[in-house]
Formats: sequence, structure tokens, C-alpha cells
Amino acid sequence: MQVVQDGRVTLLAPDATTYPDLEDVKDKFCFQGAPGFGSWHGSSLTLAVCPGETVDVHSATAWGLAFDIANPAFAMTSPPLIVSASGFVAFGHQLVDKPGETLQLFGVKAGADPLEIVVPAITVATLQHSNWFHQTLHPNP
Repeated sequence: MQVVQDGRVTLLAPDATTYPDLEDVKDKFCFQGAPGFGSWHGSSLTLAVCPGETVDVHSATAWGLAFDIANPAFAMTSPPLIVSASGFVAFGHQLVDKPGETLQLFGVKAGADPLEIVVPAITVATLQHSNWFHQTLHPNP
């Protein structure tokens, strides 16, 4: 699945209204020396810590960052999302928790699951009225 083009991905701060307790860490990561960017290849987002920055993985602080992706034109069930780390502190692949159908978003079951794509069914209805008689007014109901 390709959701963004390979290369540089702009990292965004988490929505402070929705997630007021998350520490904005987007500028701690660099892509080719530029802070605030990650690297997307295939189906993986790589975040490299910028030179001189530290990321305290032992604190109880929750981190947050976001990035934009383009939805495909087709429906898609939320795929398994895996987080891992390497370097000074390493941890193996961990599946990201998803609320599933227990949490609806905008009336969509499993709509809060990351990368859950629902293509809406749009119904077009028309109401037409014709009067067969020339220069005759349509009566009001």
C-alpha cells in the first residue's frame, strides 16, 4: 500500500485541542539535516533523531506528531500498524492499538482506526414536475 510518495515527509505538531497532553516532538527528527521531517519508503516512516537532540524514552511523557497522507480512491480496512525503534534504546515491533468498531468517528464504525478508508455511497435524487399544458401554472400543494 502506498499512501504517500517516497521521500521527505513533513512532520506536524499534534492537534493541541484534541491531544493537550502530548509533547510536540516533530522538530527533534531530521531528514537530510532538516528538522521537522521524516523519511517515507514503501510502507515505512523512518524518524531519525537530529544531531544534538535527545529523546527521553524513559520519561512518562507521551509524545505526539502527525503527518498528512493521501487517501486512496478505494475503500481500505485499517492495516496492521507497527512501531519499532533502534539505536540507543531499542524495542521490537509493537502493534499499534486500534479501537475497532467499538469507537465510531463521524458515524463510521471503526472510523477512528488509523488508515481506515470508507468510500461513501452517494445517492442522487431528483424531483421533477412537468405540466403538459402550454402556459398553465403549476398549482401549489
